[in-house]
Amino acid sequence: MTHSCSASPAGRSRNAVGDLPAGVSLVDRAVLFNPNLAMGRFAAGWLNVWLGKPEVAIAHLSRAMRLSPIDPATGPNMIGIARAHFMAERYDEALSWAEKSVQAHRAPASTRIAAASAALAGRLGEATQFIDLMRQLDPTRRVSNVADPLGPYRRPEDIERYKEALRLAGLPE
Repeated sequence: MTHSCSASPAGRSRNAVGDLPAGVSLVDRAVLFNPNLAMGRFAAGWLNVWLGKPEVAIAHLSRAMRLSPIDPATGPNMIGIARAHFMAERYDEALSWAEKSVQAHRAPASTRIAAASAALAGRLGEATQFIDLMRQLDPTRRVSNVADPLGPYRRPEDIERYKEALRLAGLPE
């Protein structure tokens, strides 16, 4: 997320790259100025996924989808909602959203969260099928490098639970 704001006291630009709380502050201002800004809701949703605030993330991402139902970001919105439900340990709900995302655009991220959610929901057959699809889309992905595309998650327990779920689903180390 790369937003800049020139509202600092000395007129210098404040850069939010890598600073999630600063990013949230800037995106919250954008949403305050325009509550119907779908991209603002999208950004706020993902920032809150990364910060480990699943309920806030789901609210923003759901609103973004209602505001712009045919937006190309619909798939990533669904992935974000799936990840937020996963973080909240609602694995069946996470799987439902992940499946919608897989149907929408078959991205590796969709199949990974679907596999992890299915595994922790006790649906290992489905988890294995999603791992097989994911390996077709992303053949180099392993448990050892799964954290690379996860973004700046702030809660290590979320990453560890995700890795453990993917191990259970059959992703190689």
